[in-house]
Amino acid sequence: MEKTQEEIDIEIRQLNEMFPESNFSPSLEELDDKVSEEREIIIKQDFTCYCYDNMNKRPKYFTIKCSENESLTNKYIINELIKKI
Repeated sequence: MEKTQEEIDIEIRQLNEMFPESNFSPSLEELDDKVSEEREIIIKQDFTCYCYDNMNKRPKYFTIKCSENESLTNKYIINELIKKI
């Protein structure tokens, strides 16, 4: 079922409140979903959007680690990326 514009607006406001220091636009359905059982992952940021066509942008890599008492959830990863960007 498709979301209404009102539902989308509410989600955007919630994400902006959860991640106020973000320099990017987080948009995920399930923030508490576990991404990996691993304790460390590497995320590659590609610049494949047409808006980067006139720029020579190389991919960036971010290492995200968590401790034994944490899980690599979408929310955890977004918070770690905010710290690194």
